[in-house]
Amino acid sequence: MRFELEGNGGNCDGCEWLAAKGDIMPDSADQLSAYLREKKLTEWKGSVRFDSPGGNLIGGIKLGELIRKQGMSTEVGGSIPLDVARNRPHERTKGDCVSACAFAYLGGVERFFNEKGGNRVGIHQFYDLSALADPSAKLFNAIDFSTQQLLSALIVEYVMRMGVDPHFVIIAADTLPTDMHYLSQQEAEELKVAWSPETFDPWTIELRNDGVVAFSKTGDRQKTVTLFCRSDGVPRALVTMPVIYDAQNTINLLSGNPNVVALGVKATSDRVKVTIKNNAAYWEINLKGIDPNNVSGRIGMENGDRVELSVFETRFSFMSSANLKRSARIAFRNCI
Repeated sequence: MRFELEGNGGNCDGCEWLAAKGDIMPDSADQLSAYLREKKLTEWKGSVRFDSPGGNLIGGIKLGELIRKQGMSTEVGGSIPLDVARNRPHERTKGDCVSACAFAYLGGVERFFNEKGGNRVGIHQFYDLSALADPSAKLFNAIDFSTQQLLSALIVEYVMRMGVDPHFVIIAADTLPTDMHYLSQQEAEELKVAWSPETFDPWTIELRNDGVVAFSKTGDRQKTVTLFCRSDGVPRALVTMPVIYDAQNTINLLSGNPNVVALGVKATSDRVKVTIKNNAAYWEINLKGIDPNNVSGRIGMENGDRVELSVFETRFSFMSSANLKRSARIAFRNCI
């Protein structure tokens, strides 16, 4: 596998990436480690961009382990130089990360995947080339079968440790080595193959006192949005998040900004209550008049048709819409 730091010539987060192209070899992790030392990038926390047909499975797992240890993110896709003579800057293009590459990709602390951009993550059964050449030949003895079971256990342990749903391994095991299962965007997100610590999980219903609440948490569990109503029957949203810089700054930012919209309702000062406790902010928003059947999964600054609260480290505009309307209806009908 070849590694090369590339960029589009800009000066921003994401303007540079580490291109990882070609077959994954048993020593690809060692090659990456050597490249990072040579280029003085051992502290670099950018994104590794994979465009690979796969290769050695253990090599892919080792590469993923190194990426996680370095604290780097991963993405899928290729790249081409815009100025061929100077080999820079580069432009992102579509690409594939399949077979062993998919396991290396799981090492990212954040994993970016865009199916609409023509990028693909593909998985299938791991296999031995000699067995694939003659599938009916008797090649395996008892020791081989034991090794296969140990390898399966290693794969499951690695996948779970990377924070991915183990059903990922089941899908791979259910796909013949001569075939390829390409993950859809929905599958990638549901299995947490594509993952960001600031992405909200699907909404969950939970009994609370004599009623019901609906909540959604970010992947790193640092931020929560809870929908509920009290005995007065008024729908509310409670955003729980770390303090922004300091307590007073947080109160100033969250108290009644007229441009903030919460689930389709303007969060004016008469609707907002901010409490600071143990370095956490509790931002309660009165949603009186909200239509649960037309609720928007966004909290943030109103800016045309895009809603984003830029003062937050989390963009609540990416709050999950999965099960939102159903969960909101249940929570707003069953007050706590």
